[in-house]
Amino acid sequence: MGAFNWIVFTAKCPNCGNTSIIRYQTHVASSYDGPGSERFHDHTYKLGDVLPWFDKDHPVFEDWAQGNAIEPTNEQTVSECCHGECTSCNVDCFAVIVFNDRKVAYVDSIGRIEDWPDDFYK
Repeated sequence: MGAFNWIVFTAKCPNCGNTSIIRYQTHVASSYDGPGSERFHDHTYKLGDVLPWFDKDHPVFEDWAQGNAIEPTNEQTVSECCHGECTSCNVDCFAVIVFNDRKVAYVDSIGRIEDWPDDFYK
């Protein structure tokens, strides 16, 4: 299993329709390595946060965009379809989260797990 972090935000659940906090697992800017004893793993972020990462001169700096898109890109803006679970009804769901230069920019879409978008690996 790869390293991951969490993105949390309030959204309307695609299953029960309740507005609740949903926590999504992301692999963007995550690693079991890090500077010193710090790892880029198992931290919680919200919309607007910039995810910490290796310094720009580090050889793996460009690897921050570890999304699950079927057509990977080297652009500074990447999307990742992330697994989540509604805190109201406990149903599995997804969110397509857009990152711009490691910033959690916005949520493009939310849906039930069975409606996972074809553009992303599940």
